[in-house]
Amino acid sequence: MGETHELSQEEWQTLRTQLAGLHLVRILSENAMAKSAVLLLSKSPLSIPSGSPEEFISQIECAEAGCLSLLIVEKTPFSPEDFGRIITLPSMETTTPIAVNDIYARLLSHMSSACKLSYIHPATTTHIRKHIPAPFVKVTETPAMYAERVLPYINSLPASRTLWITKIIAREAEANDILGYFDATSPTASDGFILVPDSKWDRVTLANLYLLVLAANSDLKSLRDLRGHHIPFLNRVKNEVEALVKRMYGIEATSLRLYCHYQPSYYHFHIHVVNAQTEPTGGMAAGQAHLLEDMINNLELDPEYYSKKTITYYLAGQHDLFSVLK
Repeated sequence: MGETHELSQEEWQTLRTQLAGLHLVRILSENAMAKSAVLLLSKSPLSIPSGSPEEFISQIECAEAGCLSLLIVEKTPFSPEDFGRIITLPSMETTTPIAVNDIYARLLSHMSSACKLSYIHPATTTHIRKHIPAPFVKVTETPAMYAERVLPYINSLPASRTLWITKIIAREAEANDILGYFDATSPTASDGFILVPDSKWDRVTLANLYLLVLAANSDLKSLRDLRGHHIPFLNRVKNEVEALVKRMYGIEATSLRLYCHYQPSYYHFHIHVVNAQTEPTGGMAAGQAHLLEDMINNLELDPEYYSKKTITYYLAGQHDLFSVLK
């Protein structure tokens, strides 16, 4: 997610020209289950020899600043109109059988479908690293490891990494996308937050509903910063978001999954809101996702729970933090 605004016709034509002139450098990843792929693009033809991920990153760092871009391609879900066409496919000459066994038949057919294109332009090596497949390594982070290694890493990150969030909260960007803006309940409270659609959601398919809660309190970086006095804030998020989603989309609270990641993709506290019917893969997997109800309960048991707890998680070998933890 990043800063967006309504494009004028002139701006749109300029952007189209920039993006249309990009060259494919490498397919960074493909996900058959998610029907998605990530492509590395460049302003001019660029040849990077095959090698280890670190050698690849080293080559990229030598490239001209601002010349690289990422394109994330995702096939969109079927539309109601698609189903009318799908049932006619068996009669098409382009449809061929794969296998037939008793009552089961599998066929291969072709039909045009929409896809969502998400660009990061220009892309930094941090953006690129995130999309290079790498083996995940289990990390058991003690409170001492957090204080001595992880926290200094978080504090070293430039504010520009989360500037897009700051602008959304200040309503200087993506103002039209904000679904709910919840100010602090009092001048001394730090329980304000906003609710926006996540860029992963097409904003149409309710089965794939994906929203994002962004805390107004910039001092909250991650799960580790939560203390007992944040319980009212977390309860407010739970109650307000559940009510708003019910009102806007007709989805009951019992059909929502609210959670945060540790480690997160960016260090400004945020909570993911998804339809519980969505297959729990990727960021919803054990070792990364922490349910909101569990966070509240843990803090009720011990207000210092997350400052005392040893947390086990899985980190990609290309993550910047991985070198700090070695």
